[in-house]
Amino acid sequence: MRPADKEVNSKQDFKIGAHSRIVGSVTIGRKVIIGENVVIYGPARIGDGSYIGDNSIVGYPNRDELRNNIKKGSHILERSANKGSYLGENVIIRSGCTIYGNVRVGNNVEFGNDALVRENTTIGDDTIVGSKVIIDGNCQVGNKVLLHSAAYICAFSRIEDGVFVGPYVVFTNDKYANQIAIKMKGPIIKKNASIGAGAIVLPGVIIEEGSLIGAGCVVTKNTKRGAIYVGNPAQKLKEVQEVRKKER
Repeated sequence: MRPADKEVNSKQDFKIGAHSRIVGSVTIGRKVIIGENVVIYGPARIGDGSYIGDNSIVGYPNRDELRNNIKKGSHILERSANKGSYLGENVIIRSGCTIYGNVRVGNNVEFGNDALVRENTTIGDDTIVGSKVIIDGNCQVGNKVLLHSAAYICAFSRIEDGVFVGPYVVFTNDKYANQIAIKMKGPIIKKNASIGAGAIVLPGVIIEEGSLIGAGCVVTKNTKRGAIYVGNPAQKLKEVQEVRKKER
């Protein structure tokens, strides 16, 4: 183990792989396993029973922090405590993931390989973030959310509890694609909604509670609660309850 560049607080011995590095003030819980070639930038807290896979980074600097560090010629970050990265208990981060600073991750969250989470983002308990998922900055992700592989969650999105997001789904937040200066606004996905593979959700759209968005849809307008949508642009097909009754 390489000596830490500042300080490490640990409740109990933890395991750390070869060539891993801890930079700044980091608190590590019981029975934590840190793989090889991992970098953790403090301030950070790693909850009991968590695992950080090989070649992952926790507390990666945002754009301004990185520029400031380059100017100073230093890799030591000078964050306040409330800008740190905090992982709950029994978090699994598989190899190649990047978690930025000022990210809060709840308990029992799992990340697939090569996932990325930008700054100012919160993720609730029991959520799964699939391989190569990107969650951009300033997002809120609830409890028991399932984000399938390669989904892109744009900045300023909000995903409530129990939401299903299929693979290769894309959220957007800039209505005019940078042609007109506006405030970016991501989609809001209400509780227990489901979005099928490859769907695109336009800026500011609200997908209501229990809605089902079909694969490949382009969602341009707010949906109605508990309804099924298909097509481009997405149009209401029927109620989810109708399908449930038919399948019984």
